[in-house]
Amino acid sequence: MSRMLGRFNGWPPYRVEPEYRNHMKPAGRIPCQNVIMIVILLGRIGTEEGEVQEYAREFAEFRLQVPSELLRAGGVYLLRSGRNRAKPDYDVGPKMIECFSFHFVVAGSLLLTDERGRTFAVGEGEMFCLFPNVSYRYKIADASSELRMQWFAFGGPQSPHLCAALGLTPERPTMGVDLGPRWRELANRLHASVGGGDPIRQLRSFYELIEWMRIGTPQQDRPARPRDWLAHCASYIRLHYAEPIRVEALAEEAGVHRSYLSDAFRKEYGMSPKQYVTSLRMANAADLLRDSELPVQDIAATVGYPDLFAFTRAFTKHYRMSPTAYRLSGAGAGSSDTLTP
Repeated sequence: MSRMLGRFNGWPPYRVEPEYRNHMKPAGRIPCQNVIMIVILLGRIGTEEGEVQEYAREFAEFRLQVPSELLRAGGVYLLRSGRNRAKPDYDVGPKMIECFSFHFVVAGSLLLTDERGRTFAVGEGEMFCLFPNVSYRYKIADASSELRMQWFAFGGPQSPHLCAALGLTPERPTMGVDLGPRWRELANRLHASVGGGDPIRQLRSFYELIEWMRIGTPQQDRPARPRDWLAHCASYIRLHYAEPIRVEALAEEAGVHRSYLSDAFRKEYGMSPKQYVTSLRMANAADLLRDSELPVQDIAATVGYPDLFAFTRAFTKHYRMSPTAYRLSGAGAGSSDTLTP
């Protein structure tokens, strides 16, 4: 037999490595219509994607990688992935890891205990997150039921923000996940990419997995209001001042009523949101008039005025001189009027 295929608890087909074929022993003479082969496997089982090895308390497959320069330059990157079938005495820790790790319970259940003694029951169709430098212990909850898991460990500056977007915190490290066909497709693709896959596809697969996890979470229904929503509004304006900004859209971004936004913004910054937009446009236009040789019409378009006449009128009202006169006078040389509340 050139290849012997079997299945390992619902995972993709596994093959017997050539060097272990001599260890396969038939069960004896059996009628051909009910042929059964008892196979004794010594050592490891090879797969299309990796190798499942026997350890003290589990059968597991691990994939490790050093993130490429491209991945490390981004916000998040995978470090390792794995999947296992636990033995009845499965018990890990207490231990800490240096990164974040999502563990999905594919079958069975376990108990997760953190360093503060808080215990969380995690069952099939749920996952738990290990946070960096926090001590955890997790063990099988029911030795009579099979426990299977799949996990992805990752790092990068975006990692805590992704966890927060899912509602995962050290105080609440578990959540339910739909582990149906779509999740299996994403998880298998991501797992196969670790240690040799295309980095762009790997990153895309990881974000797709995060997006799948978000389905049905409260965070997806409506974005939470930023904690310092006034500062968020000011940052929003500074970033998009050259675009058409409507106060209604700004209020929606902050999660407050338009009139409440205008009153609170005026009290905090001494001007309305609309006045703040105009001040930013004028300050940046003045910088360009003073420090560049761009035509006035180009400067107008750069700061958000497609109509030259509207720009000239707004600039003249703000600085009491036309843009051309401002450039010729050298007004504001050596200083900047840009607002930074």
